Amino acid sequence: MADIIRGFKEIITMKEPWNTKRGLIVWFFGILIYSLLVSITVTSFLFMIKFDLPLFEIFILILFSPVTLYLVFFLLHRSWMTVRFSKRFNIVLGYNLESVENIEKFIRKYNKFVKSLKNKINYHNFGYRIKLISRPADTSFRDNNVAELKTKLALEGATLVIWGYVIKSKRRLSFKTKFSYEFGRPYNFSADQAKKIFSKNIDKALKGGLFGLGDYKFDIDGEIFGNNTLSTSLFILGCTATSYGDAKKTIFLLEGFKDLYGDADLMRKRDMGPALVKTNEILLSAYVYLSIKCFKNSRKETEFLKYTRKALEIDPNDYRVNIMLAYYNEGKNIRNQAIFHNNRAANNSIEGIHDHIFNRAYFALTDGFYENAINLYKSIPIETKSNIVSIQGYFYDKFQGTKNPIFLFGEGYIVHRWRDVIDVKKQGKKILREFIKRASGDKNKFDVLLKEAQSILSE
Repeated sequence: MADIIRGFKEIITMKEPWNTKRGLIVWFFGILIYSLLVSITVTSFLFMIKFDLPLFEIFILILFSPVTLYLVFFLLHRSWMTVRFSKRFNIVLGYNLESVENIEKFIRKYNKFVKSLKNKINYHNFGYRIKLISRPADTSFRDNNVAELKTKLALEGATLVIWGYVIKSKRRLSFKTKFSYEFGRPYNFSADQAKKIFSKNIDKALKGGLFGLGDYKFDIDGEIFGNNTLSTSLFILGCTATSYGDAKKTIFLLEGFKDLYGDADLMRKRDMGPALVKTNEILLSAYVYLSIKCFKNSRKETEFLKYTRKALEIDPNDYRVNIMLAYYNEGKNIRNQAIFHNNRAANNSIEGIHDHIFNRAYFALTDGFYENAINLYKSIPIETKSNIVSIQGYFYDKFQGTKNPIFLFGEGYIVHRWRDVIDVKKQGKKILREFIKRASGDKNKFDVLLKEAQSILSE
């Protein structure tokens, strides 16, 4: 009964913040009660003065309009606060200090730790992106739900909550630290599935002792604790950024983690090892993703070269990066570098992808080794994961720029052999007819290509 009365008082007074989950319940019913009172008063008054108006419709309008507006504002606000991924990142520190006896002394140490952590953030030039929020006054801190805390503190962007409690022993005080974070998920995953997989990956990467598996001594200057906290925060925030598909923010955070690794002593490097492996794996994917985005944009050539260089520093044999660099160098007429990167890709080929063979056939075609080029094309299976449309487009662009008929042959052959749409295949034959028309004036030079084109047309 007492709980019911307390809940009713909360609803009537509506002291709970309007934009929290608990506030949603309190404010919804509070507004509904006040709207009911107002609607009864207004419709009773209109009935008494005998106003010729639809009183029932007015009653319903007054009753539900405020509630509807509140729900709209609530949903818009929550969506904005929890989904928007701004340029800033938030690290919220909050520990439950209820069990600490000498709390003033503890908070002094806590503040030293916070100061040390802020200094480290600024020293590594993260200050313009990372906002550190400490909550030592909240001795009963339990706001470990990221979405709720973001709303209460009006935070925008990715948020990591570092929380926990204090363990007392005869000799020292130790933190039991936990992390709460937000992440995106693919559409084909439920929230629970994604959380399980995502959390497992982070836990596995941190298993080397980077942070949080044991109880960590809180020393006088907070240096050890500060190193652990910043390293772990950058790593987790970097993982959450990649879950949202934000490659540039992922790079900013995880490159920061690698910088801390470089500055660490041998023991710390051992602890950070598993997380470093995961970091390099994520960074490589981010570099490749941004390289692909910049590849065909001539205005982003500098960025393309930057990301491919960084990717090769992690894995010099990455197939995707070497294939892109083969295309890039060929476009710059640096054939020796194009062949170098294509051979490196060929030595590290991925099952089902045949770009390196397409490239070798292209090199043979442009060097006049036509029979070799055709044999290479025929060695490629019909079922391939290579981007045929992109390869076709490359030949088209080369012909438009040079008017050399060999590029017509290449485009027509590829369209006819690998494009599986009937109308498109017909287009391939049309292109080959155009090749025959243009190459017939020099039959000796293009004899092998002309015979292959005529063979295809006779099918």
